[in-house]
Amino acid sequence: MLDFQNQAWLHLAARGLSVPRLIATSDGREIAEAGGHLVRLFTWIDGNALVDVPLHDEQLLLSLGDLLARLDRALEDFSHPAAIHRRLHWDLRHADLARVHLGCCGRAAAR
Repeated sequence: MLDFQNQAWLHLAARGLSVPRLIATSDGREIAEAGGHLVRLFTWIDGNALVDVPLHDEQLLLSLGDLLARLDRALEDFSHPAAIHRRLHWDLRHADLARVHLGCCGRAAAR
């Protein structure tokens, strides 16, 4: 799964999107082991998390929509063997997977 994610990041970067870059270890590995855990290191893109922006005005939402469209377009031709038989939670075709988390949403879950 980590290789799938790494390849997706590299694919987006190769298409010119401004995404964090994967930093390989000194011996060239993109995934390393530290303390019994698999780890990766990415560069940082300066900015603010959407949740920390006080006003979600029309310009911000249009910008977000534009970014998501560019991500979607860039990933149109991406494939990886790990994605073939996997139900990814962020894939809208499998939105039903989010039902188990509705209780975390408070009043929003009742709507």
